[in-house]
Amino acid sequence: MSQTFGPCHPDAEALAAFFRDRVQAGEVATYEKTATAVLDVRTPKGRARLNTAKRILLRDHSIALTAERGVGIRRLPENEKATAARSHLGRARNSARRGLKILGSADPAGFGPQERLVFNSTAAQLAMVDRVANNDATKRIRAASAATEQRLTLEKTILALMSNGK
Repeated sequence: MSQTFGPCHPDAEALAAFFRDRVQAGEVATYEKTATAVLDVRTPKGRARLNTAKRILLRDHSIALTAERGVGIRRLPENEKATAARSHLGRARNSARRGLKILGSADPAGFGPQERLVFNSTAAQLAMVDRVANNDATKRIRAASAATEQRLTLEKTILALMSNGK
């Protein structure tokens, strides 16, 4: 079933099959139902197996899962995937800012040519992620995509990002 490198744990494969075959889009599989069918995903080992199953489902079957606090695991319907993906944008920006702070604490004066190259390229990449993931960029991209019902091309997305809100 999975296209991973090396074998997956049988429990992860079983969890993936459970959510693929027995849980419909929009339905919540309670923790009790999941524990009865496969294993308790509230334990550390269960969470690890669930994370592997989530990667398998997303990669191989385009199925996204999310936690419903205190209830269970929910299989997202198509119309909720964009909203759920939005939280990852904030996490990417926070990670980029944290990386920029780490770079800011470094003193590149003593770096050799190779370390300086890594320092400069990493700083540029992190700054780009921070720039692209901020709220102003979101507003510009939304304004540009409001004019079309299709995904923006890479060229139009870059133009929207560089437009300064005009």
